[in-house]
Amino acid sequence: MKTAMTLVLLVVLVAGIQFLSADTVTILIAGYEISMSLSVALTFVLVVFFLAHGLLSSIASLMAWSQHRSLRRQLQRSQESLDTLGLCWQAVVLQDKKGADRHLAVLKKSLRDNPLFPYLQGRVCEMKGDMEGARQAYQALMFDPKLSALGIRELTHLPDNQVKDPFQWLSTLSVEQRQEPWAVRALMARALVMGDIEGANQLLCTHRRIFDAKETLRMEKAIAAAEGKRAWQVYNDSQKQDQEALQQAQEAFKKAYQRDRNDAAMRALYAGSLCDTDGREALSLMKKILPQGAGFLFVQTLLMQIIRSLPEKERTKTIKSMEIKENSPLYHRLMASVFESLGFVEKLAYHEAEVMRLQPPEGETLRHAWTCDHCQDQSPTWQPVCVNCKTIGSYTMALAT
Repeated sequence: MKTAMTLVLLVVLVAGIQFLSADTVTILIAGYEISMSLSVALTFVLVVFFLAHGLLSSIASLMAWSQHRSLRRQLQRSQESLDTLGLCWQAVVLQDKKGADRHLAVLKKSLRDNPLFPYLQGRVCEMKGDMEGARQAYQALMFDPKLSALGIRELTHLPDNQVKDPFQWLSTLSVEQRQEPWAVRALMARALVMGDIEGANQLLCTHRRIFDAKETLRMEKAIAAAEGKRAWQVYNDSQKQDQEALQQAQEAFKKAYQRDRNDAAMRALYAGSLCDTDGREALSLMKKILPQGAGFLFVQTLLMQIIRSLPEKERTKTIKSMEIKENSPLYHRLMASVFESLGFVEKLAYHEAEVMRLQPPEGETLRHAWTCDHCQDQSPTWQPVCVNCKTIGSYTMALAT
């Protein structure tokens, strides 16, 4: 604006200089000639100059004021949007569903075109339990090349038990994106879920440098235990006739257990694989889980299998030597399993009645042994990858203290 005003003033000055170059000045307006002296012409030029200068200055001031007012409004709206954005994130962190939904509705008016708005919308929908809405929001991120990896990461971690391949979005990652830590974890989780133990192990060996020692240990245990679970499934499918599969399962579970002997989950899995071949060793492993793990359904079922695998003369004596209270439901369950295998009907009925008396059906139920230490999801069986949050090796046996 200042440049335009300067040019107009220069034109007026040049015209005025040419206008005053003669002693007598004649102006032709609409066919009329007007002659004036030099002093009158000088006065006329100065008046026109100052009028033009004043008019242009007023126009420039008006435009500057309008721009300043518009910018101030934009800054005010931006500040309000940032404040609302902070409140919305705070509500998400605090799991305030109503607050997050209210702030998100306000942000739709000011940040709807922001490329990160779908991410916030997805987080709010996920917190509310609207997984379909979250999925649609995260899919919107994939239209932006810079945010597509973020969308894929969130889609991969959405709980979706109805989809055959919950990691289907990983196929759209570029070669560079596949090298990122989150993508490597997702690819490993996909391989484990699909039963590709070798592929998961290869990914870990290739990208070991991007994980710390604790995470690497957890992944190694998960891969070894997943291999054992696969072989154990083959053994069970063969009606427990495939001894080679049984040996493979025992070796894999032992490898996982030896990686961390303090891990109760790996200890229990290894003990379970020994039930049919070495009941005493399996019992020795399980004794270190008792009595803290006595409330788990898996532990009680496994103990009954181990007791039944022992010679008949040792079963009752073994139960009484364990750290189990004789008036507890577990003690009577184990004794009932012994007398059931021996065919002692009366003693079986007595111990079953004691189980019902000490722990009636409407009382406390047995807990699942496997709990994800990341999202607290519980599972009746051990899985190498959490079915809810897709974290590798997160199912642990949280023993009571």
